[in-house]
Formats: sequence, structure tokens, C-alpha cells
Amino acid sequence: MTRSIGIAIPCYNESASLAELVRRLSSPELKSIKFVLVDNGSTDDTHSILQNLNLPENITWIQVPLNQGYGHGILMGLQQLNTNYLGWTHADLQSDPIDFLSFQEKLESNSDFLKGTRRGRPWSDRFFTAGMSFFTSILFGHVLRDVNGQPTILSRDLYEMWKSPPIDFGLDLFSYIQAIKSKARIVRVEVDFGKRLYGKSSWNSGIISRLRFIRRTLILAVKLRLDYRD
Repeated sequence: MTRSIGIAIPCYNESASLAELVRRLSSPELKSIKFVLVDNGSTDDTHSILQNLNLPENITWIQVPLNQGYGHGILMGLQQLNTNYLGWTHADLQSDPIDFLSFQEKLESNSDFLKGTRRGRPWSDRFFTAGMSFFTSILFGHVLRDVNGQPTILSRDLYEMWKSPPIDFGLDLFSYIQAIKSKARIVRVEVDFGKRLYGKSSWNSGIISRLRFIRRTLILAVKLRLDYRD
């Protein structure tokens, strides 16, 4: 079976990083992977830059006129892909696209769901992630590590089983829980996770934004648990 891969990359006000992102995605080693860049309702120059970039055949882009959430941008990008496996990652270059080569190798073991485990992060970020992992692991009775790790890749069969996925950052938790619920073959892949090279995060602006993120995640986790069946 041909294990073709397609990746959606939501870009919200990422104009400063786009040229470098496309340069890395254009690496000859990644030419077999399809990439869809999603202008996710940006208010900066993202749209005009994407229009003028010289993209290779394996990279396309679409525009979502109004930002409705991180997850919504991903979902719009996934709809453009017809590959056997599909997934997403961030546009901020904290994880290097070349890591997709490691994911390709793991697909040889017939994995259904692959997710990056971020290494090299500041202790405060690791502490935050550990707390969320502990809570969700207790809630679902499964060990859930680095729920928001990037990239994420899943089989088309798993994707087509989704019903009413969240359109915000909860998509990462949702996809992970759906994989467990479906008894998918889950593989974690360690990836180096560095500092943002350009611009600022659209959501992580301090302790208040993190607390809001935690609150939304906890609400979603409880909702998913009510729908969850072993």
C-alpha cells in the first residue's frame, strides 16, 4: 500500500515566517509529502506573501477569510488532501519540517496515529504540559503524554470516523482521544522543539492566556469523557 502523506499548516499572522517555512518544505527529501498552507483569516501580509511565493508542486495554499479557530484552519486544510495519511503542524518553525522523514519511517510499521513528543522545551512549558497530561490521563484511564505535541499524522480511516471535531486548540486532544477510542496503533516520535524564530504567538501571551487555554481544555476533556467508551 502506498503511504502517501498530506499535511495542513494553519498560518495565522505568520507573514514573517512564511518564506523560511516554504524554503524548508521545499527540501528535496520532502517532495513526496503534500503540504497545504492555510491562510487562517490573517490580518497581516500573509495573504499577499502566499500569492507571490514561488511554490513547488507539492505545496499549495488556501485562504480562510475569517479566523474561526486553530482547529478550523486545520480542518479546512485537511479537506484539500486526498492522501492515505494526513495531519498537521504549526507554521512557527518551532519544529523543523525535516522531522517528517522520521514520521515516514514509522509508517512502515503500519501505524494509525503518530504524534510528536517535544523535547528541548523550557521547564515552565514542560511543567504546564505535565499537569495537563496528568489530568487527562487520570480522566481517561490512559497515559496521555504531550497532548499538544507536533506534528500529528493519522490514517484516513481514523480521520473519516471523526464526528463534530472542535475548531479550536482542542483538536489535538480530540484526535488523540479518538485514536485511543478506536484502538488505533499509536506511535510517539521525539522531535526537537526550539524557540519561535519570527513574530509572536497568537494565543500564548502570558499567564492569563495560559489559564484560559487550561480552562477550555478541561471543559473539552470532560465533555469528551462523557462521550468516551472503552
